[in-house]
Amino acid sequence: MSVRELAGPYPSVTTDDDARTAARLLVEQGLPALLVVDRDGHPYAAVAGPQLIGPLLPPHTLEGPVSGAEGDDRDLDEALDRIAGLTVAE
Repeated sequence: MSVRELAGPYPSVTTDDDARTAARLLVEQGLPALLVVDRDGHPYAAVAGPQLIGPLLPPHTLEGPVSGAEGDDRDLDEALDRIAGLTVAE
């Protein structure tokens, strides 16, 4: 079996996608980063989880990897409320 056969598609978001949806995808799937593509599907950026979510969460939630299973859902919901109405590019 080759590596290509083992590899699956990596989740991505577009620059126009809702930032809350993108952040929740990152946390719920336990991704180390988000792949951001432009309107044409070309790579735009790879944003590390802590870079995206870190500034939004209280310091005590950042002791380990960004993970919805380890954090308090209220902390995540409050953080997501801060980015309501923003796109991934913003």
